Amino acid sequence: MPAADIAETLQRALPGVAEPVPTVHCGAGTVTRRVMDAAEAAGFVFAVDPTSADASCIGGNVAMNAGGKKAVLWGTALDNLASWRMVDPTGHFLEVTRLDHNLGKIHDVAVARFSVQRYRADGVTLFGNPEILEIPGATFRKTGLGKGARKVASGSATATGGNASVRLRFTPKAARKLTKLGSVPLRIAGAGVATTTTLKR
Repeated sequence: MPAADIAETLQRALPGVAEPVPTVHCGAGTVTRRVMDAAEAAGFVFAVDPTSADASCIGGNVAMNAGGKKAVLWGTALDNLASWRMVDPTGHFLEVTRLDHNLGKIHDVAVARFSVQRYRADGVTLFGNPEILEIPGATFRKTGLGKGARKVASGSATATGGNASVRLRFTPKAARKLTKLGSVPLRIAGAGVATTTTLKR
């Protein structure tokens, strides 16, 4: 596929996944915004949404493991890759395919499995047998670190008669930021419902 091309969003069978999964196939040079628009047009959400969406490309998202605000819910670029193709220093193509994708954050699985298939320079002729990689999921992310998601508050929420009240305790750093900015975007999720609100000081 040419570097900046994008194919339509399709339901595809992924290795080890029971049901078809919505995916989009695109070149490394495709502008992120175009992929986001293609997903939205098909009724889906593209999880990776860096602030540079209009000035970044998919290849860069993969290389930098880009995230964005949606990464808190659906993970970063690495978490959402079904397969990718690259060229090694000898000019051969390597196609890496995620096996048994958990359709979530990669560090949540005990072992992440990948198939690595090499092709000759024409990108079509097989070169050798596939290699299976098995990597502990926890090694993909430093303990206590979720890219784009930091714990800034803890507390509890109660709901009575449709009215919800939330009591939060901010970390010192978050409290200083709240005082400085006057408001902080907050995502509250629970019982399958997520909502965004703004806290005032």
